[in-house]
Formats: sequence, C-alpha cells, structure tokens
Amino acid sequence: MKKWGRRAAVALGAGLGAYKIDEWCCYSVGLRSLRTAGTGLYLLYEYKVVWTPENSGEVHRRVAERIVECLRKNEGMYVKFGQQLTTMGHVLPPEYSEAFSTLYSDASVYPGEDMKAMVEHELGVPTSAIFSDFSLEPVASASIAQVHKATLHDGTTVAVKIQKPNIAYQVTIDFNMFYIVLYVIEKAFSIPTIWAHDYSVARYCSELDFEIERMNSKKSKAYLTERFGSQVYVPQVVEPPGVKNSKKVLITEWIPDTVTINNTKGLRELGIDSNYVMSLAVSLYAYSIFQTGHVHCDPHPGNLLVRKVNGKPQLVLLDHGLYVDLNDEIRTDYARFWSSMILADSKTLKEVCDKWGVTDSDFFASVTQMRPYKASKGASQMMSMNSGKLTSEQMAKIHMKIKEKLASILRDTAAFPRELLFVGRALNYLRSHNWCHGSIVNRVKILGMSAAKGLSLPDQIRFHVTLNFLRGVEILATTFPTLWGLILSVLPSSAAATLARFGAALQSSPEIPKEF
Repeated sequence: MKKWGRRAAVALGAGLGAYKIDEWCCYSVGLRSLRTAGTGLYLLYEYKVVWTPENSGEVHRRVAERIVECLRKNEGMYVKFGQQLTTMGHVLPPEYSEAFSTLYSDASVYPGEDMKAMVEHELGVPTSAIFSDFSLEPVASASIAQVHKATLHDGTTVAVKIQKPNIAYQVTIDFNMFYIVLYVIEKAFSIPTIWAHDYSVARYCSELDFEIERMNSKKSKAYLTERFGSQVYVPQVVEPPGVKNSKKVLITEWIPDTVTINNTKGLRELGIDSNYVMSLAVSLYAYSIFQTGHVHCDPHPGNLLVRKVNGKPQLVLLDHGLYVDLNDEIRTDYARFWSSMILADSKTLKEVCDKWGVTDSDFFASVTQMRPYKASKGASQMMSMNSGKLTSEQMAKIHMKIKEKLASILRDTAAFPRELLFVGRALNYLRSHNWCHGSIVNRVKILGMSAAKGLSLPDQIRFHVTLNFLRGVEILATTFPTLWGLILSVLPSSAAATLARFGAALQSSPEIPKEF
C-alpha cells in the first residue's frame, strides 16, 4: 500500500512540476494543446453521438460555447483562427455566430513594464531616447500584439504596436495543433480542409513579422492614395532616425477620433452616411483585388475605422500584416469569374471554375456572392437558412446538404488558388459589415462592375457591350411587358428561356451604385 502511495505522490509531484514548467517557461503550450484536444473530442462526441435534427440547436449552442471558451483560454493564434470563423455567419448556425462574435474583445494584456522592456530590447535603445512619453497602459490589445500610445520628442503622437512575448514560443505548436484539428474535421465530416493548411500557416506567419507589415503599409498607402485621395487613409509608418527596424515592434502615426465601420450609432452621431462608407469600403477592395492585386485580408471591425476630416468622411485602414498578392493570371481569372456572374455568362464561369478544379460553378458562384446564382437548389437553400423562416430541424437538414456539397465541390484542390481563400475571407468581412447596416450596399454589383477593369481590353469591350444589351432587356421587360411577352413567345425555347432569365435577374437586382 505504501508502495502505491509513494508512486501516486511521485506521479502527482511530477505532474505538478510539469504543469509549472509548462506555465513558467513555455507559456502553457502543453496545457493549451491538451485543452484543444479535449475540445476536439467533445466536438466529435456531440456531433457523432448526440446530434439529431431535433436537438441540433442545443448541440450547436453547447459546442460553440465550448469552442469559444477554448479559444479564449488559449489566446494568441487560436483567437485569430476563431475570428476567421466569425466571417462565416452565412454558413454557420446562428448559435456559432453569436458565440464567436465575442472574440473581438477582451484580449489578454501584458504588463506595460514588460512591453516597454521588449521595445527597448528590439529597438536597441532606451524608450527615453525615442519618446518623451510612453504610456504603460495599452490602448488596444489583440490576439498577437498590443498597442501603446507614445509621444516623440518633436511632440508627434504615435502608436507603438508590440508583439506579445508568448507568441514566438507558442506559434509552432499552435500550427501543428491547427493541422491536427483540420485532419480531424476532414476525417470526421468528409470535408476537404488539410489542403489549405500550409498556405494558411504561411500567411499567418507573415503577420508575425512587422517588417513585412511595414512594407505592406507603405505599398498600400501609395496605391490607395493615388486612387482614392483623401477618402481612404493608411497611417504613416514612423521610423525615428538612428533606430533600427524590428520584426516585433512597429511605430505608426496615431489616428484619433474614429469609430469602427460597423458602429452604426457612432456613424450617425458623426453625421456620416453608412451607405457612402460601405460603398467606399467595397470599392476599395474591388480596386485592390482586380487592379493592383495587393489585397489587405484582415478587415475586421477594429481595422476599418471611420472619421471626419475637414467635414468629410474618411476610411482608415489599419493592420497591414495579413496580405495576399495576386499574380496577373489569378487576378485576371478572378475578374473573369466576377464579371461573368454579373452577365450571367455561364460558359465563362464554368471555364474558370474548371481551371480551378471546381466541379459546380453555379454553387461556387452562389457561395461567393452569398445569394443564389441561377437559383440552383442547393445554393438557394443555403442563402435562405438564416432568413428566420426555418425551424431548427429544417436548418439542420440544410447544413447536412451543404456539407455534402462542400465535400465534393473541389475536384482538384491542387488547382485551386490558395490566395482566394484569404480574398474570400476579406469579402466575407465586408459582407458582415454591410449586414450590420441592413445590407444597404449592393456589394455584388460593385465588385462585378469593378472586375471588368481587371479584364483585357477586348474582354472589357465585350463586357460593356453585353451589359448595355442586358440593360436594354431590363428596360424592355419592365416598361413594355406585353411586347416583352410577345417577343419571348416567338423565339426558340432556349433563347426565350435565356432572355427571360436575364430579364428576371435584372428586375430583381438593385441599381448599380455610383463608383468612386
């Protein structure tokens, strides 16, 4: 008995020792990994054993809360992964959207003295050599960094972004756990996910290098200022003379008196038109995607701010760590994809999707637009599932059909451009912001019309000729319905069906907003 008691005491002591070493020396990477594994097993149990269409709402709620609890406790890159899911409210059950929306607030904060010491270590000089004042109280804290307000010796107020000290220790194991989670999801639910891991990890790693963020910021400032003037603003990177650049510390211009893009009340109080702001935000991304190919992929509410300058609204774009650069081939193909959706050009749409290894171009177009394209059955069901008209059981069945569709839509994952995963992420953020304002802007038409500018000259001419023809069809169908019906009756059935579809689609679409 004493023998077993001694063994238990040794085991307990070893366990406590390992726990403290993990906590003090390794920023709890072991505990975080165990917590993630436990959450994964819980997810599998709930969905493979407990879940039924009848109890789906309650299961979704429990699992969503458990996942958010895990992400919050693990912090760091886990919060970044969770924030990605908040952009998928159109696909995820409402219970997930509600739970994950809390991940933008209450990030952990490291003591100001520790962060000040990190600044001095990274920049190689005391903070007093750079700043006349350095606030130890952070003004913002996110998943991988926190921001402190400081004042240069010339009186300029700046924002000092400092990477949290735990990130470098945790990131390798976090990404390995990310792979395991994707593997479990793929095997458990037959949805291809592992193929996106390597590229996603490379993009997230670029966020950890503030040298890359510095270059992205300068590049975007030049592009966007040339195109939008004072309507869009990228804060100036500040490089004090005699101070080396760092991968973990970034100093930028301080931007005061702003509200987030989804703060409807704040925009009203500033007297700023939400329609104008959302149109500007979508136009900014359309320009970046289809013309420059240099795309900011993290436009969550904290990174898209709005303020008034000289009485006029200005959109401020922050945090330039997560970007993708579309080469000419991908940018042109994506422009063809979007412009063909506007023209209902199924042939071109299918050509592009075939090139990308996508088996169902209609469904993929519907997922991209987040509204039915050609009213394909699966897409129509997906777009309507958050309409408030469906029961929990009906929504559960729709999710099953979506899962089956997603499992087979990518025939060749090697052919699909990984860059579009993050472009889609950015567009989902914009869709979410637009939704907060009551979907006041027709983002699909802004993107589709802007896509034409990314085409070759012959394709641009073809696009505008076809678009003018379709506008003529719209006028004819709405102004002279009797004549329209007569024309359809004398045409061959295939041609009549095509024209009728064009007329119906155009009549149901809002007016194209003016471009910036």
